[in-house]
Amino acid sequence: MLGNVHVYCENNDVFDCMLNQTNVENNNNKFYLIQLLEDNDCKKYYVWLRWGRVGYNGQNNLEHFGCDLDGAKRFFLSKIFEKVDENNKKQLVAIEELKSLPVPESKLDKRIQKLIQLICNIQAMEEALLEMKFDARKNPLGKLSSTQIRAGYAALKEIETYIKTNKFNSAFIEANNTYYSQIPHEFDRNAPPLIETIQQLKHEIELLEALDNIEIAFTTLNTDTNTRLNPIDQHYEQLKCKLYPIEKHEDIYILIDKYLQSTHATTHQQYKMEIEHIFKVERDNENQVFKDVGNKMLLWYRQNFVFFLNIK
Repeated sequence: MLGNVHVYCENNDVFDCMLNQTNVENNNNKFYLIQLLEDNDCKKYYVWLRWGRVGYNGQNNLEHFGCDLDGAKRFFLSKIFEKVDENNKKQLVAIEELKSLPVPESKLDKRIQKLIQLICNIQAMEEALLEMKFDARKNPLGKLSSTQIRAGYAALKEIETYIKTNKFNSAFIEANNTYYSQIPHEFDRNAPPLIETIQQLKHEIELLEALDNIEIAFTTLNTDTNTRLNPIDQHYEQLKCKLYPIEKHEDIYILIDKYLQSTHATTHQQYKMEIEHIFKVERDNENQVFKDVGNKMLLWYRQNFVFFLNIK
């Protein structure tokens, strides 16, 4: 019986490895998890293996090594070397560790807190990913690192070249395999579709943008820059701008509300729009940069709120 255990760490080395392999021709979409575990109460060691199709629990096996740490290490490494060879072509997936921190009270205005919670809502981001066939709640690969996301962009760039030159050869298929191995998807039992149109390519780019936002949100939430701050306040600091709620009696609020109501198309009369909150945004040093610009115009900009953190 396995008691309370944790993943074994030695200096900066964490003995936790996730591998992924995708082959769109053969309908392969596999993961392989390897962890070296240490008992919390005594110096006993285990290697936990879990493998199967992405999105499913798959099969598992637990190897017991007693007090033989060196034997557990050798077995752990041998499994990695066995899987990461030229024939298997499994991709090592970089997973970032998240740390739980105490949560102090936020010092921000309640309206600003609500806004920051909205644009940094991890659950909402995961739901957006789910619509894109990436299930971050069910996917056994955890949260991908920024390095992995950049590798995904590079793979898509290669696929774009093949699409634009109309070369759908074996190299094109291999590029698809590389992308899906770098950015694991959940397609149930269906074969991963080839990315062979610009529309599909744009869809995958949107997925990586969403993953980028989640990576930024996790990084911000777990930053060590000021652990005395509430996570919401840390998100706010990372925006590097000041937000001011606009009150309903202010001229700019009245003007924006007037524009909103007067530009509501007659074809959309089945619903009514109401402003919940308006915020003034002041980015660092921006007033100085634009102080000599005379005319100011209101810009209506529509964007899914899960992408707000990447707006520069």
